Amino acid sequence: MKKNYTIKLLLVVLFFNTQIFSQVNVTIRVDMSNETVSENGVHLVGSLNGWSTDATQLTQESNTNIYSTVVQLNSGWQEYKFLNGNAWGTDESASYPCAPTNGNRYLYINNSGMAVTLEPVLFNGCNASGTG
Repeated sequence: MKKNYTIKLLLVVLFFNTQIFSQVNVTIRVDMSNETVSENGVHLVGSLNGWSTDATQLTQESNTNIYSTVVQLNSGWQEYKFLNGNAWGTDESASYPCAPTNGNRYLYINNSGMAVTLEPVLFNGCNASGTG
């Protein structure tokens, strides 16, 4: 009986750990239409990469002005911003309500396990109306 209880407890713990630590692929996109893109590229910085200015470079989508990257994120809140380059001082300065704190954007990932693709947001700007 005790062995059966231990096995059930172990299965419950493994199930919840899988749910807690499951990661989701998130495609983050920025529209650089109003910018001259730096020769150093467009980068993403934030809590998702330790605020490293050169760790996450975005790539251009075909011949558009949209740049994107896919990152794996745990559920919960993420804080981020875009750089038009790969160093501080090239970061965007979007304002409220798009980037309410220090020009930083926020993203909440739930624990559904489903991949997420964000609508492109203008560098230094907000999402198009209706695309939260």
